[in-house]
Amino acid sequence: MKNIRAVIIVLALLSTGGCSANVAQTSDEPWEESGSGLGPENSYVISIDTDSVIIPQTVSAEPAIDLSDYKNIVNHSSDIIYGEVELVENFNADGGTAWVKERVRVLETYKGRLLPGAEITVIQQTGYISVNDYINSYAKTDRETVRNMMLQNIPVEDAGNMVLDQTQGVPLDQAGDKIVFCLWVSPQSDGEKTYYEPVGDWAGKQVDMGNDTFAQFYPSVDSDAGRAAGENYETRSIDEMKKLFETEQIRSLFR
Repeated sequence: MKNIRAVIIVLALLSTGGCSANVAQTSDEPWEESGSGLGPENSYVISIDTDSVIIPQTVSAEPAIDLSDYKNIVNHSSDIIYGEVELVENFNADGGTAWVKERVRVLETYKGRLLPGAEITVIQQTGYISVNDYINSYAKTDRETVRNMMLQNIPVEDAGNMVLDQTQGVPLDQAGDKIVFCLWVSPQSDGEKTYYEPVGDWAGKQVDMGNDTFAQFYPSVDSDAGRAAGENYETRSIDEMKKLFETEQIRSLFR
């Protein structure tokens, strides 16, 4: 690809919109690892007239909650922790969605039964997916029309070097990041392993920026307030969050 630096602005709705993932199964893990090292340096803009395409939607496993109020995120969490990201890996799910798998060490616990020192696996629907993987993921689905339209719009000779950006402008977690996670148990968990997802994806994360400042990043498409201020995040202190956690847990006893 000839140094194209761009962000996918069309078809992001295929990987978002609250759809649950049909994660590819293997004998060991609930995913197929793929696409390590993918990044924005070779992402690609694809222009497709999606108005004429009917895209089947799956039923979300997540309850509908108002993500604009952080109290709702707290109340829907099964576990709230302060943890350090130790490892981040990419994997792809059926239907053209990019996911990341993170190994997180629990540093502090504010809600739930996860103990400091424990290592947990957090999965999130975000990241980058190669164009080849994206196209091939539609080969055996009922969205063949979308696949064919993409093939018509992508230079075949460049497809092997291109990726689609499905981050929606939210920074990807990196090894070494410290984050307050509001978590619930992922429906991808099985009888042997438990996987966690942030409640509301981006809404369930407060990234430690230093100086007692934690940032909750918003998707660029949903950040009206952030765009007006020239930012796509809002900040809180750890004391503010701890007080909220304690208050909401006390209130829950009387509900």
